[in-house]
Amino acid sequence: MFPPNRVASLASLAVAFLATLAASERQPSTTTAEADVVVIGGGAAGVYGAIGLLDRGLNVLVVEKQADLGGHADTYTNPNTGQSVNAGVQVFHNSTIVKEYAARLGVPMVTPTFGGASLSVDFTTGNAVAYPGADPALMEELARYIDIFNTTYPYLNDGFFLPEPVPEDLVLPFGEFARKHQIESVVFLFNQYTQGWDIATVPALYALVVVNVELATNIQTGSFLTLHDTNDLYRSAAAILGERVLYNATIASLIRGDDGVTVEVRQKCRTTTVRAKRLLMTGPPVLDNLHGWDLVQEEKDLFAKFHGYGYFAGAISNLDLPDNTSFVNVAVDAPFHTPQLPAVFGISDTPLPQKTRLVYYGTQPDIDHDAAAAMCIKDIDKLVRQRGYGDAKTKLLAWYPHGPFNIGVSPDDIRQGFYKRLYALQGERNTYWSGATWQAQDSAQVWAYTKTLIEPLARSS
Repeated sequence: MFPPNRVASLASLAVAFLATLAASERQPSTTTAEADVVVIGGGAAGVYGAIGLLDRGLNVLVVEKQADLGGHADTYTNPNTGQSVNAGVQVFHNSTIVKEYAARLGVPMVTPTFGGASLSVDFTTGNAVAYPGADPALMEELARYIDIFNTTYPYLNDGFFLPEPVPEDLVLPFGEFARKHQIESVVFLFNQYTQGWDIATVPALYALVVVNVELATNIQTGSFLTLHDTNDLYRSAAAILGERVLYNATIASLIRGDDGVTVEVRQKCRTTTVRAKRLLMTGPPVLDNLHGWDLVQEEKDLFAKFHGYGYFAGAISNLDLPDNTSFVNVAVDAPFHTPQLPAVFGISDTPLPQKTRLVYYGTQPDIDHDAAAAMCIKDIDKLVRQRGYGDAKTKLLAWYPHGPFNIGVSPDDIRQGFYKRLYALQGERNTYWSGATWQAQDSAQVWAYTKTLIEPLARSS
């Protein structure tokens, strides 16, 4: 036995030790890291860039805010059966860059199969309607679109590289552009492939950049590629990159200069000061994503002009939905039948049990994610009732926010040379930029644009 004073001393020591331990757990450890290139973002552009730079022999470090790589490549897995379906990226261009990248990562690609019944419904009324894609003029007008693109706008295959002055047709709403060129039937079709907006209302520039000749030709021929699980690409990349990725990480501060870049990265239990020669930023360059950055006035002025959409993928279950049936939202009263936001774009059947479906929902602007989910579920419940299927409530199984999506600027900003100023930022203060904002909201096109930056990044490092 210990005497009372000895017991008291031991108790005091124990309390002091526990207090010290708790304090140490609250204060993250600090460390440093060096890299040739630090990559911000582990989505399509960031991972492609990191793998490309690594293959050139450069030391890279990726900073990713999520627990894994992949960006919009969402996969829903049934917790009981282990079956998975791609909820985010569904298909890829049938192109050289896609095949080469998949081969580099050792992931086999396959030809997608599109099966099952699809019902065209006006979600505002619940009435079944004709599918606009059945227009007999569609294929002729799609061929005309490709011809117009090749003849007049071939420079848009590579991004927003615009002549001066900017052709006025490119700032027309795409619906008006389509009427002028007698290709009205492609508007609804393109909205189905791109989603996340009402393509009829956006400047034609954005529609042409995302539906470039390669994508339009793939649509024309029905030639696409897919993966059984899109995240196989990113799991493979994660294995290759290994400890070169900082997960669940945020940027506390970022300072750029002629002698390199210094980034303070915070994780739950660690703060890492990264010193790199160059920076590749691949996330959306909106001001809310750039807290702690040493932005110059030109960057602030440009990035403040961006506006984007809310776009969400979700997995839902409603036991009253009919078997083996997908739904396409066709807005009968809209000029091009494109859904008027906020709206469901479509509900896709899956092979998963409990009538699990994938749903795609858009808003403008990007709104609170929980509010968007509630609005989407309300719309599905309404559809089930209006169609006379029953009154079962829809269960939300997973919700994947993709916003800000399809980021752009106003027609006046386009006319006034916004994109020339934007691209002029490349290389300034050892900073390079990639991602959908610089090319299109499309994996293959983002990879193609990012590929053009690997050489200058490697040369500079």
